[in-house]
Amino acid sequence: MSCPTSTFEPKFPIEASPSLGCTARRQAEDMSIRGFFSHRNPDGDGPLERAGQAGFRGIVGENLAWGQATVADVISAWLASPEHCEAMASDRYRLGGAGRAVSARGRNYWTLMLGAEGQASGP
Repeated sequence: MSCPTSTFEPKFPIEASPSLGCTARRQAEDMSIRGFFSHRNPDGDGPLERAGQAGFRGIVGENLAWGQATVADVISAWLASPEHCEAMASDRYRLGGAGRAVSARGRNYWTLMLGAEGQASGP
């Protein structure tokens, strides 16, 4: 996998995680309804807290996007961004879930949650 600043060897496939999928869908929906675009919601909860509320225990990463019309468009945008691409290529993550919500104005909000269970989070 090639990212703008790095090339990564192929890795194991990401497995679907119901709790990360739920977290991703809720974040996309929350952003679309409350009109914010941030890894931290207006209540102060970040990806780790939100994943924990859905029952996930481990490390997490999150990619956000808004405005792209299709899944292909949002994946292309993430692949063009070094930080987002490297998160998707990281061998730290083995699980994932994605979500999309459409605001009242018709704008798409996208969230990709990545994670690995049972690993310590933070520095």
